[in-house]
Amino acid sequence: MNATNDDDGDGFDEDFFYTVLFDVILLFFVAGMTATCSIDNLYSKFKNKGILVGLGCQFFLNPLIGLLVINIVSLRPAEEIVLLVMMSSPGGTYSNLLCSFFNADLALSVAMSAVSTLAAAFMLPFNMYVYVEVLSGSDVRLDWVGLGATIACVEVGVLLGVILGKRYPGKKYQHRFNIFGNISGIALFIIAMLLSQTEESLFEKAAVFWGGCIIPAMVAATVSISIASLLRLAKPERLSIGVETVYQNTSIPTAVAFATFGGAEAKQAISIPVAYGLIQALTSVSILVIGWKNGWAFAPANEPFCKAISDTYQPYAEVVTEKAITLNEEAITTDITEDTVVESL
Repeated sequence: MNATNDDDGDGFDEDFFYTVLFDVILLFFVAGMTATCSIDNLYSKFKNKGILVGLGCQFFLNPLIGLLVINIVSLRPAEEIVLLVMMSSPGGTYSNLLCSFFNADLALSVAMSAVSTLAAAFMLPFNMYVYVEVLSGSDVRLDWVGLGATIACVEVGVLLGVILGKRYPGKKYQHRFNIFGNISGIALFIIAMLLSQTEESLFEKAAVFWGGCIIPAMVAATVSISIASLLRLAKPERLSIGVETVYQNTSIPTAVAFATFGGAEAKQAISIPVAYGLIQALTSVSILVIGWKNGWAFAPANEPFCKAISDTYQPYAEVVTEKAITLNEEAITTDITEDTVVESL
């Protein structure tokens, strides 16, 4: 993450300050989102085929979409490189915030973010070699120190969230963790917006530029949700997979743009992640609202909007346990088979 000034003359490193601030708030955000989930539910997601579907869409579908788009849409060379880097990057952390607000499967969203961020350590350079080298033969230099710090913050945040969730179980504490995570996510968004401002207005860009940002998001959403639906995943899981596939980590291509290009080229290149950041937010919110109103989210479709996004409807372990006890009691009194109990759960 780059700031406007490296030093103000008094020994204050503004770039280092904002980088550390960003990563610390990121850690708090991930910890809060992870602790919001039932830990048993979160563990189950790592065994869920939804993780494999999400990773497949993230690291194989998205780069392919990026390659197809740059061959259809006439972008500048620098913009093409950064678009490919962005479509090869892991999922963005704001996806967890949106899944929390709109009550998609938050446990799957957090699990996918953690796994995709960890997998990015080897999948990102692999995809960059396959797609960027094939495109132009360029040797793109990544800021591996900054990337490693961000990956470490996400993984530590997940671990901290798991510990807090185990130490303070129950809906009351999970609701508090949810509020803390949401506040951290909003702060993260505001800081990122302030630091990503460029001199060139996005609204002066040509239609072809916006097409290069809109098409990947729309195709990624459509294909990923279709795959999840064909595999008969739970509806909240389909929403989370769609959002996770659309939502990319825009910090990585921003760093690549500054490290790789200079002058006017860098300004052109950085406009891609900034514009896509806006598109992916609008696309993800649209997916979640439409899904919620059609009964795909945990929140009831007829719930008032403000109540639906302010309350958490994520499943909790005690609810599942209570249901299991009830069903087993019914099995004893009515001779329901064990298989019927399992299917009902």
